[in-house]
Amino acid sequence: MKISYQINFVQALLGGERLSTLSKVKGMLSKQKTQEVLSIMYEMFPNAKCELNYQTPFQLLIAVILSAQTTDIAVNKVTPKLFENYPTAQALAQAKLDDIILHIKSIG
Repeated sequence: MKISYQINFVQALLGGERLSTLSKVKGMLSKQKTQEVLSIMYEMFPNAKCELNYQTPFQLLIAVILSAQTTDIAVNKVTPKLFENYPTAQALAQAKLDDIILHIKSIG
């Protein structure tokens, strides 16, 4: 299936909503529509993977938050030392802000 056909199919699943206006769609998709959309996405991007390096859900969350400010490559450079010093949410929460800034200042 060509991508344009897949996009049209996804739009049809969403009740005619354009993909660019998804953020304005009120309410949630049904479970069936959600599964169909995910199936199409898996078909379109079969080898998709996260470029962020992480080992735990906590690390992924922090890496995603940091990646909003810079590139995944830059995040991957600072997170090993950050996660070594603050391996858990509790450890990070108890850290001094200045100490955290020292670890992430290179990414802005």
